[in-house]
Amino acid sequence: QKGDDFLRAMLLRMKIMMAAYFGDFETAADLALITFDLHHEAIPASVAFLPLSFFCSFACYVAVSMNRRSRRVIRQYKRMATRARRMIQMWNNRGNPNCAHYLAILDAERSIGKPPTPPGRFAGRSNKQHPAVASYQKAIRLTARRGFINDRAFANERLAYYFRQHTDDEESARFHFDEAMRLYKEWGADGKVKSMEGKSNHLWQPPSEIEVTM
Repeated sequence: QKGDDFLRAMLLRMKIMMAAYFGDFETAADLALITFDLHHEAIPASVAFLPLSFFCSFACYVAVSMNRRSRRVIRQYKRMATRARRMIQMWNNRGNPNCAHYLAILDAERSIGKPPTPPGRFAGRSNKQHPAVASYQKAIRLTARRGFINDRAFANERLAYYFRQHTDDEESARFHFDEAMRLYKEWGADGKVKSMEGKSNHLWQPPSEIEVTM
């Protein structure tokens, strides 16, 4: 039984990470609810528990902001996001150097909140002052300094989507999107790059073309 739990925990961890990387945030959040404690019990003291905690918290924060599930499930997401983030904060307080950039990304996602910011609300210079932007940029600086190329790509991608969805700053959105693709390619994530290339063709189509293809 213990061996089965070990394998199941590893498989679920990978499913959460892949779902988060490829934008299936609600699936990642649902898996987080059943994986977090299982992984901690089946694989105690595993170094993989840090990235798992990050992706559990991250996916649940995003799923909360999407607000498409029942109130009961949303409450479960909120509790999981908070629990997993507290674990990372604890490790950070104890001197783990691999936590600060995770916390910055989670701070960004948490600050977006619910309901989503209306497009254009932070347009112009003021969008640079929104807490989410500052937190994403902090994460990008930290990951660049410490050589976490995959997390640097991830932070750039999330910042790109923030600019695209919540502001009118398409130049910044495109810059960070392209930077994320470059970093994912350097990391060797060819499937992720291909997925983003497909999204890029749609995200920056002229409005008339978008209307025709939708």
